[in-house]
Amino acid sequence: MKKNYLNLCVLFFSFTIFVSIIGCGDSMSKAEWQNIEKNGTETSGVVVSKSINETTINNSTITKYVVKFDFYHKDSLILASISKGRGEDMYDKAQIGMRYKVKYIYKGKETSKSAIIFVDSPLDAYKDSVKKELERIRKMYEK
Repeated sequence: MKKNYLNLCVLFFSFTIFVSIIGCGDSMSKAEWQNIEKNGTETSGVVVSKSINETTINNSTITKYVVKFDFYHKDSLILASISKGRGEDMYDKAQIGMRYKVKYIYKGKETSKSAIIFVDSPLDAYKDSVKKELERIRKMYEK
């Protein structure tokens, strides 16, 4: 009897964790995203890396697509990232070294958590500087 109860508890908690990961698979909620999109300060930022992270829970794999980018707020360089559970399209469009439109809400040390990059909006005027940006990224982030 205790074993069945324990198995049910484990199953319940595993399911709860699984649902919470799927539900919170994005780095920010839709409401937060919309708030930044509507009220954020517009600037430009450069994609510095991207990755695909997979987590397996009870034989179910959850994939997160992550795009890291940096941008300036006044004289401070801020490194931020966006992760989406269903962000394959975002991941595919993001080109490392390319400059895109970014919006953010300044929150001091938490600013990196309130920034979004619009990979659908590459800034064509900067296409010629991709090689220069790639060199900067190598020097700054690859150690």
